[in-house]
Amino acid sequence: MTIPLANPYMPYLLGSIDALPHYSAFFKKRLKGLVGPTMVSLLRHLPSQYHQYKQVTDLSKAEVGTRVIVNVTVDEHEKKSNKSPYLIYTHDSAGNLLVLSFFNGRATYLHRLYPTGGQRTVEGKLELYKQALQMNHPTCLGTVTTQASFTGLEPVYPLTEGITNVHMRKVIAEALKVRIMLPEWIPDHLMQHQGWPTWNQALRTVHVSETDVSLSARTKAQDRLAFDELYAHQLGLCLLKERHRRASVAPYTTDKGFLEQLSEATPFTLTQAQKQTWAEILKDMTHGARMIRLVQGDVGSGKTILAFWSLALAAHNGQQAVLLAPTEILARQHAATLANFAKALGFETALLIGAMKEKDKKLVREQLAQGQAQIVVGTHALIEESINFDRLGLVVIDEQHRFGVKQRHALISKGLNTHVLIMTATPIPRTLLLSNYGDLDISRLNEKPAGRQPIVTKVTSLEKIEAVVEGLVKALNEGQKAYWVCPLIDTSEESDLAAATARFKVLQAHLGEQVALLHGRMKPDEKDAIFQAFSQGAIRCLVSTTVIEVGVDVRDATLMIIEHGERFGLAQLHQLRGRIGRGDLASTCLLLYAPPLSFIAKERLETMRQTQDGFIIAEKDLELRGAGDVLGTKQSGIMAFRNADPLIHTQLLTLAHEKASDLIAQDPSLTTQAGESARLLMTLYGTFYELPEEVSHAPVSA
Repeated sequence: MTIPLANPYMPYLLGSIDALPHYSAFFKKRLKGLVGPTMVSLLRHLPSQYHQYKQVTDLSKAEVGTRVIVNVTVDEHEKKSNKSPYLIYTHDSAGNLLVLSFFNGRATYLHRLYPTGGQRTVEGKLELYKQALQMNHPTCLGTVTTQASFTGLEPVYPLTEGITNVHMRKVIAEALKVRIMLPEWIPDHLMQHQGWPTWNQALRTVHVSETDVSLSARTKAQDRLAFDELYAHQLGLCLLKERHRRASVAPYTTDKGFLEQLSEATPFTLTQAQKQTWAEILKDMTHGARMIRLVQGDVGSGKTILAFWSLALAAHNGQQAVLLAPTEILARQHAATLANFAKALGFETALLIGAMKEKDKKLVREQLAQGQAQIVVGTHALIEESINFDRLGLVVIDEQHRFGVKQRHALISKGLNTHVLIMTATPIPRTLLLSNYGDLDISRLNEKPAGRQPIVTKVTSLEKIEAVVEGLVKALNEGQKAYWVCPLIDTSEESDLAAATARFKVLQAHLGEQVALLHGRMKPDEKDAIFQAFSQGAIRCLVSTTVIEVGVDVRDATLMIIEHGERFGLAQLHQLRGRIGRGDLASTCLLLYAPPLSFIAKERLETMRQTQDGFIIAEKDLELRGAGDVLGTKQSGIMAFRNADPLIHTQLLTLAHEKASDLIAQDPSLTTQAGESARLLMTLYGTFYELPEEVSHAPVSA
C-alpha cells in the first residue's frame, strides 16, 4: 500500500514527538510512552473528563466546594513533620488567606514552583479546613501573566509519572498551533446528516483549545473522532479480508463417494446449523481462495465433527491438516476420537504434545516432515521451530482465545496460504464480532444435536451445603456422575488447589473411592487415568479446581455443582455447565452462592437460571463485564480503542462497518478520490494491517 504523504500536513502529523521544542529528552521519552511516538498520537490523546473552573479575584465571595482559578501571592512554606502535609500559605488580591496543601510534597520542587513572594495562578477545588480556605494538590498554571492561555474549562488527561495535566495542556496547545487541513474521508452526506465538524476542528474542540466550547459541540466532536477510529479499523479489516480472498489456493475437490464416507463414519445426523456451516466450509475450500472462517457455536453444538470433516477434506486432497487444542487433555481426547474416524476413511493421524517422550516426538516430527502423517492433533508443541510440514493445507484452532496472535501465526505460517478454521465455544457478541473479527467469514451454530434435554439450573445458598452433599450422595447411588468445581478464591493456583483439596476431603468422607481430585499440577498420566476411571464409572464424582480445563466429553455426566458461583463470570459458568447434558439424560446444574449477593452477582446467577442460550449469555456478559474481559484481552488480542468504545458507540461501529464494506467493495485498490482519502485516514491511524498469513486482532494504533 502506498502511504499518501503528498498532503503537506502528513509529514508533520506522522513526525516524531522528538521534534517538539522547549521540552527535555526525559519529558519526551515519558510523553511517547504515554501517548505514542508521533504528533498525531499526541493529538489523539483525548481528555477523559473536564473540570469547570470559575475565575475569581476575591475568595471570600467564592463558594466552598467549587473549582476556582485565582491569582495568589506566596507568603511562606511550612513542613511540621514527616507525617504532616506540606503547606504553602498564600493570599489573593483581596488579602484572603489560601493554604495550598501537598501530601508527600518535595520541598525543593515546591520552593522552585512557588517561590516566596512570587505571584502564581492556581486552580483547584476550594475546601474549608479549620476555618481556613484550602486547596489540596492544586494545579499551578504559572505566573499571573501566563494565565490568559487557559480557559475556565479544564480538560483532564490520562497521565503518567513525570507529566502533569498542565504539561499535557501546554504540549497539546503547542501541537494544535498548526491549523491542519486534510481532505475529508467521511462522505459529505454523512457529515451533514450527523452535524460533525472537520477532523481538525473536532480535535480543537475536544482539547478545548478555543473559548466558549459548548457541551453539545464537544459531544459532536467526540462522536466524530470515535467514528474516525472505528472507520479506520473497519477499513483495515475489510482490506485484510480482501487480501485473504485474493490469495490463490488450488481448489479442493470432492465427490459424492467421499461425502458419503464422511456421513457413514459419523454416528449421528448433522443438525441444520451443522449442515449450513459445512456447506460454507465446503464452498470456501473448493472455491480456489483461502478460507479464513470463524465457527462460533454454543457448548455442545457440534463444532468438533465439523473440524473432523474439514481435516478429512484436506487429507482427501493430498494436504496435511492440523488441529491445535489448548490443553493436553483436550488434545488426547480429540486424537482418540479422530483416530477411529480417520481410520474409517483411510487416513493416518498423529498426536504431538509436550508430555510425550522425546523419542516419540522425534518420530512424529519425521512423519510430519515426510508427509506420512496426514492429520495431526497437538498443543503448543506444534508451534515449535523444529516442527516442519511437507504440505500443510489446513489449520483448525480449537478455543482460539486461548492462544496469542503470535502463537497462531507461528503455526499457520508453516504452510503457504494455509486454510484456517477457527473454532470457539464462547459465543461472541455482535459488537465484538464487528470490532475484532471483521476480517473473518463467520458461521454460527445455534442448535444442539437431537435428543439432548435442557439442563435444569438451580441457585442455592451455601448455607444449605449439607443438604447438597446428601443430594449428591443420593444421585451417585442412583448411577449419576457429577462434577464439583471449587471456588475461585483469588488468582493464586495454590489457594484454588487448597480449596479443592478441602472439598475433596469432605466429599471423600461421604463417597469413599467414588470421588477423585483433579488439578493442574498432576502429571498427564495421572489425569488420563482419572478421566478414564470417570468415563468408565469407577469414579463417579470429579472435584476440580478452576485452573484446569474441564472441557471433556463424558456423555453420561449429569450433575454439575459450582461452589461460590457468584465469583465466576457468565462465560465461565456457561462453559462449566456445558460439561453436562451432552447425552440424552436429564441434567442439573447447581450454583451455590454465599449471601449477601452484589447486584452484578445476582444478575449473573439469574441469567444462568433463566437461559441456556450462549448467545444471550454472551450479550449479558458483555453488558456486565465490558469488552476487554469477555474473551481475555491479553490472549485474544482484542482491539483496545483509544477514542471509541464499542459498547458506547455501537451505532457508530455498525455505521463504520457498513461504510467501510461499501467502499472496499466498490474500490478494493483505493484508487478513487474517496479511496485516497481512506488511505490517508488509515495511515494516520495505523490500520494497514500487515499479516496476510494471519488474522491480526492487535493492530498498531497511531
